[in-house]
Amino acid sequence: MTTQHSTLVIEGVVVSTIGSVFNPKKSQYPTEKAILSWGVELSIKFEAMRSEAITLYVCPFNSEEKRGGVAMQLSNSDVHIH
Repeated sequence: MTTQHSTLVIEGVVVSTIGSVFNPKKSQYPTEKAILSWGVELSIKFEAMRSEAITLYVCPFNSEEKRGGVAMQLSNSDVHIH
């Protein structure tokens, strides 16, 4: 996986979770808990990454449709959709 691809995957994880890596066990959602624990293992800086972008739109996860999404604008004005 290229650096650009891994950065996009990590960015998607960061903006798609509401928890903090400091206490992944407090999440009420098993999937989010697993993602946050994975973030701890990779030393992902969740808060730092979140502060570097503006959240434009959030579509909460829908368990029936099995999807959710986030649109964010980076400091260089690029927009990423996860």
